[in-house]
Amino acid sequence: MDIVKYRKLHRIRPECLIITATLWPEFKDGWSLSHPHHFPRPLQIYEDGSLEDFAEDRIGIEYRVELEPPLDTTPAQSSVDMSTLPCVLTLSLPTGKPFQAERLQVLLEAESKLTPLARTHEPCVIVGTVEPVVEYGHRFTRFIPVAVLTDGLIPLWVHPAAFAFGLLDCEWPARQQHRHLGEMEDPEFWGTVIPADFEDPSTGLPAWYARHRMASPAEKDPFEQHGAFLNAYAVALHQAEAVDSRAAGFYRASQEFHAALRKIFGCAGDMGRGHPRAA
Repeated sequence: MDIVKYRKLHRIRPECLIITATLWPEFKDGWSLSHPHHFPRPLQIYEDGSLEDFAEDRIGIEYRVELEPPLDTTPAQSSVDMSTLPCVLTLSLPTGKPFQAERLQVLLEAESKLTPLARTHEPCVIVGTVEPVVEYGHRFTRFIPVAVLTDGLIPLWVHPAAFAFGLLDCEWPARQQHRHLGEMEDPEFWGTVIPADFEDPSTGLPAWYARHRMASPAEKDPFEQHGAFLNAYAVALHQAEAVDSRAAGFYRASQEFHAALRKIFGCAGDMGRGHPRAA
């Protein structure tokens, strides 16, 4: 099966690229970056000069990536030329509020799947999102994995939030134990209109989106579901007089969903330690 057919069969979103790659271990000051480690936490300074005390930590693992043909060509590829820049595979997660110990276990399990590939340099196929980055004076590409597959397109590891965010649709690897980002909660205790920073700890989704997803039949088309969830929350926001119109509610719902997506499947603003030529 080729990449184009695989994308269509497993409903891989256009935001995701599919690359064939070889992974290599990375080290910094003698420390293996493939082992979970904290990312430096950016400081947020308020207008009065005070610092944010409750900024969320991120932990992650990193590998150097050597791309191999074929490269996927999708709309997401057009903004980033991965063929000319060094590439680093980075899987990082916010630790949660309160701290979600399950997220460290997710990283440890991913390490157990990816490090053997990096040691043997066995080609693999990675589905993921892309961020162009400038760190330590170097431009490079950071690739955030949604799923890692063998060269024969058999899933080795799937991100626990991949299905919840609708990024792809495939079977869980049989031996993957950690399939959630944190403790699952009962959505019955969540209010109708939920603060934007309140997430479902098991998926990283906005809590209101997770509630609609849990109540929706699984067999429905994911693209139709997504629009329906945004519209339902827009109506709830308007009825609660949190916004002036349903259109404003839909915009707010869409913004909150994409902010959650960037938080779980992105690293913008968080400096890692995996640049191939980092000092």
